[in-house]
Amino acid sequence: MSEDVNKTITDRDKQRLSNAINKLKLNNFKLDSLHNLTKLINSNAQRKEIFKAVEQVLKIELQVGKALLVTKEDGQWAVSFGYGVKTHYFNFNTIHLLTTIEDILVVNESIDFAPFDYIIPVKHKKEALAYLLLADFDEDELAMSAVIKHLPYIQTMINLVVVAVENKILYKQKNDREKFDREVALASEVHAMLFPKNLPQNNYIKCDSYYLPHHHIGGDYYDILHINENEYLMCIADVSGKGISAALLMSTLQANLHAITNYNNSLSEIVHELNNKINKVAQGDRFITMFIAKYNTATKLFTYINAGHLPVFLTNKYGVEKLTVGCAGIGMLDELPNVLEASFIINTPTNLLLYTDGVTETENKDGVQFDIEGVEEILRSKFYESPARQNHAVLGALERFRDRQHYVDDITMMSCSIE
Repeated sequence: MSEDVNKTITDRDKQRLSNAINKLKLNNFKLDSLHNLTKLINSNAQRKEIFKAVEQVLKIELQVGKALLVTKEDGQWAVSFGYGVKTHYFNFNTIHLLTTIEDILVVNESIDFAPFDYIIPVKHKKEALAYLLLADFDEDELAMSAVIKHLPYIQTMINLVVVAVENKILYKQKNDREKFDREVALASEVHAMLFPKNLPQNNYIKCDSYYLPHHHIGGDYYDILHINENEYLMCIADVSGKGISAALLMSTLQANLHAITNYNNSLSEIVHELNNKINKVAQGDRFITMFIAKYNTATKLFTYINAGHLPVFLTNKYGVEKLTVGCAGIGMLDELPNVLEASFIINTPTNLLLYTDGVTETENKDGVQFDIEGVEEILRSKFYESPARQNHAVLGALERFRDRQHYVDDITMMSCSIE
C-alpha cells in the first residue's frame, strides 16, 4: 500500500510539474509575443504588418477560432484583419452598435453580434480606437475556451498594440506638422523679403503700401525699383494658387525681374523674358498676373503693360482712368503674342492705385463682392493728397463693407503719387 501511495504522489507531482512547465512555457510565449510585437512597432513597421502579426498570434499560437479587428484609419472605421468570418459582416450598423460598448462584452442572443462571443473595446483617453471581436472554433467542444483562457492576455496585447500604433501615428503627424510649420515659417520669411524695405519719398514720386496675407504665406508681390537716374519701375503681381509653391514661384519672378531690369530693356522685352523664365519653372501648372510700369522723372513719360492683371487706377484732376492695355498673364502661354505697351505724359499731380484681387473679392455677409466698382467709387469720391491716405480710404471702405466677415485672400495695395 505504501508503494501505491508513493506512486500516486509521484504521478501527482509529475502532473503538477508538467502543468507548471506548460504554464511557464505559455507565459514565456506570451512575453516573447509582446516583446516581438514591441520590436515590430519600434522598427517602424507598417500598420498592416503589425496587425498581421497580431492576427498570427491569435490564430496560430492561441488557437482563437474567429477574430475581426476594426480600427480607425484616417478617421474612418475599417476592418484591419479578419479570419474565420466574412469581413463583409462589418457594416455601418455594426459600428454603430460597437461604439456603445464601454468594456469587454460577452455576446448573448439578445445582441446582434453573431457569430462572435466576446468584444474587446480599445480606448485611449475615452476615445475608441479599435474593437476586437472573438469566438472559438467550436462552441460545443468540451475543452476550455481558448478565448476565455487567454482573454486577459489578448486584452493586454491588443491594447498595447493599438495604442502604440496610434501613438506612432500621432507622433509622426506631430513631426510632420512641425516640419511643415518650419517650412511655412521659412517660406513666409522668404516671401517677406520679396517686398521692398523702403519706398520712394521724393519730389517726383511718393509711394505707400499695405499688405495683409490671408495665410502665413501669400502669393502677392509688389515692388518699385530706381533703375537709373531718371527712371523708376513699379509692379504688382499675383500668382495663381497659394502656399509654399506660390511663394517660391513669386521669388523666381522677383529674382528674374531684378536681374533683367535696366534702362536698355523695354517693358515688352522684360515681360517676354519673365514669361520664358516662369514657364520653365511652373511648366503650365501656375501663372502670374502682373502690372508693370516705368516712369521717367525727366520726360514725365509713363509706360505700362497690364499682363492679365486687374485694372490699375489712375486718378488726377481729369478724373479716374483704368489702365488695362497689355497681354495675357505671365506663364499662361508658351509665347505671348501681341504684347501691347501704353504710354502717356503725366503733366499734372496724379495718383496710381495698384492692388490684387483680394481687395475686389472681399465679401460682405450676403456673399456680395466689393468688386472693381467698389474701388472706383472710392477714388471718384475725392482726390487723395497722399498715397497713405488713399490706401487708408480703400482699406477703411473694405472694413466697413465686409462687416466682420473674414477676408478670402491676401490684401495687397500700393499707392503712388506722381508730381
